Amino acid sequence: MREWLKKEKTLDLIAPFAAVLFGLLVGVLLILFTKNSPAEGFKYLVQGSTGLKNGELQNLEKIGKLLLTATPLMLAGLAVAFSFRTGIFNIGVSGQMLIGGLAATVVGTQFEMARAIHVPVVILVATIAGACWAFVPAILKAKYRVNEVVTTIMMNYVALEVVSYTVRNWIQSPHFDTESMKVLPSATLRVEWLQNAFDGANLNIGLFIALIAAVVYAFVLNRTTFGYELKAVGFNKDASEYAGIKVNTRILHSLMISGALAGLAGVTFYLGNTDHIAIGKLPTYGFDGIVIALLGLNSAIGIVLASLLLAFFKVGAGAVKANLVNNVPNQLVPMMISVIIYFSATGSLFKNVIKKLVSTKKKGGAK
Repeated sequence: MREWLKKEKTLDLIAPFAAVLFGLLVGVLLILFTKNSPAEGFKYLVQGSTGLKNGELQNLEKIGKLLLTATPLMLAGLAVAFSFRTGIFNIGVSGQMLIGGLAATVVGTQFEMARAIHVPVVILVATIAGACWAFVPAILKAKYRVNEVVTTIMMNYVALEVVSYTVRNWIQSPHFDTESMKVLPSATLRVEWLQNAFDGANLNIGLFIALIAAVVYAFVLNRTTFGYELKAVGFNKDASEYAGIKVNTRILHSLMISGALAGLAGVTFYLGNTDHIAIGKLPTYGFDGIVIALLGLNSAIGIVLASLLLAFFKVGAGAVKANLVNNVPNQLVPMMISVIIYFSATGSLFKNVIKKLVSTKKKGGAK
């Protein structure tokens, strides 16, 4: 057992589980503090997220909502993780997602096309828009070594203003001055057969886009020379440059591909989960993507599972608050997620503690 715990791969797997465990523990303490039963609280969390009651599936719509919420989370997690693998911290995924959604909404409201053409066009436009929005921080990082955290954060707020200007001047709703008009039916990602399969939930083809993106992500990073070079740059830029890898070019590629994935998250959310875009709202999915990337250890399968876990908490939160006898704070699930984020970010702490524990010799043991 000690030898198994000493392995780096084992420690990498333990860290995210420990983070989730601490998050759940905080949830238990908060529920106890409000004089409710933690068992009841988690029962309602499961029911609200999955529709399971007494071991039986009562409501397919809940599963549909879970998958619907997980879709943009998955793509946001892939976007963050892709830049992580090259040693870049892209905190501008929310802004790139917003611009991707805006571009798709403009095309989805202003141009009439056959559905078979319109849907691929809005997906392509959103992907390109997200990549282009990441180009500015990418070129500043690659050419001038400007810290990408600062530039990507600032681009988030620029994106908010661009959306506000575009919506108010070009695509404003005739009924609400804070949101765009609804996209045409030919541009929406929603499909009737999926909605019917999940009892009316707005589940859409964005789910398949996200799963395909996860497969492509894994293939590119693990099975191609391009992916190897990206990871090499992430491990050691100086050694990579010495080996002949064009480091600046790969940094540019990494951030732009990350932006493209964020743009995909934008089209799945604004033309799938909803059918319009609102001004003054920066999607939180970009920041949630950081949690997902950390929990998923930047691996495709890990990101898929982490996005489902986060969606599980988000979808079930309302059921916990509505069903417990004594009111619980609205911040219950956000606080649990915050703790998970904190301990995910300090995964090395868990590793060091475990290493010390397993390497400690018993008193009187062999020297």
